[in-house]
Amino acid sequence: NWLIDQHISGRGSILADEMGLGKTISAIAILSCLKYTYKLQNKPTGPILIVCPGTVINQWQEEITKWDAQIKILNEVIVYNS
Repeated sequence: NWLIDQHISGRGSILADEMGLGKTISAIAILSCLKYTYKLQNKPTGPILIVCPGTVINQWQEEITKWDAQIKILNEVIVYNS
């Protein structure tokens, strides 16, 4: 509900807490919710940017495909070294 409220209010949001508390599935749920809601309203959905460590990119792709195979994933990776 908080993420949807943030979206409706036009604010960008981030989930950041301890590992294992469900951020991945929460993010996928909000993406699916927005995609289907906007589709019903004939509005464009994205693009939506997900920033994560390179070590979890494959995991995110697998989870997105598992929970909502209709979400189109563009596999663009840009690495900045400081």
